[in-house]
Amino acid sequence: MSRLSARSLRYPVLFGAQLAVGSAALMARAGLAAGLSATAMSAWRLTVAAGILLLALNLTAARRGGRSPLPDRLTLLRLTLAGVCLGLHFVAWFASLQHVSVARSTLLVATGPLWAGLGGRFLLGHRLKAAFWIGLAVAAVGVWLVTQGSADGPPPPKGGGSELLGDLQATAGAVFVAAYLLLVEDLQTRLGTWRVVAWTYSTAAVSLLPVVLLWEGTPALAPVSGAAWAAILGLALVPQMLGHTAMNWSLRHFPAGLVAASTLLEPIFAAGLAWVLLGERVSALQGVGAVILLLGVLLALRGGSAAAPETVQTASASADNS
Repeated sequence: MSRLSARSLRYPVLFGAQLAVGSAALMARAGLAAGLSATAMSAWRLTVAAGILLLALNLTAARRGGRSPLPDRLTLLRLTLAGVCLGLHFVAWFASLQHVSVARSTLLVATGPLWAGLGGRFLLGHRLKAAFWIGLAVAAVGVWLVTQGSADGPPPPKGGGSELLGDLQATAGAVFVAAYLLLVEDLQTRLGTWRVVAWTYSTAAVSLLPVVLLWEGTPALAPVSGAAWAAILGLALVPQMLGHTAMNWSLRHFPAGLVAASTLLEPIFAAGLAWVLLGERVSALQGVGAVILLLGVLLALRGGSAAAPETVQTASASADNS
């Protein structure tokens, strides 16, 4: 692709990536409605995505005449833990969609960069600028407003007074993806993005499949309807492969901070799609809260780690959290 054509495509690709990623919640809701559990759906999504990536990496290695050496033991341990956290992120997030609206769930999951910043500060000793703490306070106000009352429209699949549980599950999803980001932040440069995600997708899938078998039984692991398989393939191909591939391509043409900021469009696109396709209307109070929450996260991204400038900024851009 020529430099001129790449420049002309960079904005459509960046926004298209957010739209693709924003569709994840609706596909997950469809999978839940088709009888998939949150754990089984997460396991299958990651299995399909990992299979595609491993096939592509093996073909590339064969064409180049050799495979890259295995990482050292400590790196393998970090990749494994990161994969487990990624799998738990999907399980918690998908489970939240059974209790709260798409907009509410995706907005709470979008707080991942805040948790990554806090984890970096208290676990890794990163220095955070004042803007991060101001953004954290602003986002907290937004979260409070977003979780006040229910959106108009049809209730989520399990509804019925479980909104607090859904909020906690969505927040847990944000915490788990923050842990994933902290574990792989410096491995992206050392190993390359595609090797990192191939390892983490694979370990996430391998860690979840036994959980489904032991906790839910063999029938839960075998989707029987076309709607269930359509949801799984849609999740693996559209938000996972198409959306995040496009975001990684965008990092070649935009600063990481701008790509990270663009990911805040994801809950906006998800809410818009849910409004049009599912009739989930956001209340005025929640709409105000959403704006405040996203502004807080954006401010926190701008005031990220002084010790590792790209840590929080690249978090959203390279995260596989949707």
